[in-house]
Amino acid sequence: MLAMSFVMAAIVSNNFAFMGGVIICLIFGIKKIKKQF
Repeated sequence: MLAMSFVMAAIVSNNFAFMGGVIICLIFGIKKIKKQF
C-alpha cells in the first residue's frame, strides 16, 4: 500500500513537471513569435 502511494506520487509529480515544461515552452514560443512580428 505504501509503495503504491509512492508510485502514485511519483507519477503525479512527473506529470506536473511535464506540464510545467510544456507551459514554459509555449510561453517562450509565444514571446519569440511576438518579437518576429
